[in-house]
Formats: sequence, C-alpha cells, structure tokens
Amino acid sequence: MAEGPEEDSYIDLPAWATRYPRWGAVHGRHHIPTVGTLFHRKRWYSAKVRVRFQSAGQTCWQTFTTDSRTLMEIITARTLAEARTLISLCLTDADS
Repeated sequence: MAEGPEEDSYIDLPAWATRYPRWGAVHGRHHIPTVGTLFHRKRWYSAKVRVRFQSAGQTCWQTFTTDSRTLMEIITARTLAEARTLISLCLTDADS
C-alpha cells in the first residue's frame, strides 16, 4: 500500500462495535513523515496493541506488539527522531 499524506491518519471504532463491544476492535493508521506508516489494532480485552510498520521507501511490513501507552508516545512524539527511536526499540523487542 502506498504511503499517503498525514491527513490520511485515523483512529476508528466501527459503529456496530458500540452494540457488540466484545467483538469490536479499535484500529487506526498513522503516517509519520520520513519515518513510515503504522497500522494498529487493539481488542477491548487485550492489554497489548498489534502494530504493522512500513518504513518510508520500503515495501515490506514489520510487525510488533506493544502497550497502548507506548503507541500513544510514538504517535504524539514531538520530533521525528523520538518517533524513530521508539519504533526501533519496539522492533528490537519483537526480534528477541
């Protein structure tokens, strides 16, 4: 999938999931310029968030699992270097 502009970022909970929360999952996409694109998914009962990451200019996806707090830190990072470092740490943890 091609990377899009920052305006393509979103967080979504399907409307039907408000009636059936057990089966719903919050999911989203976040584009970080020059770093890459994150797709994430979290079920209501899980403490962990599953994340797929595609580096800028790459075609392969990398997968890691993290907690909600770390994902929010990545999304709201003040600098690109901070976001890149957090993603690198998550990917390093996924390899071990």
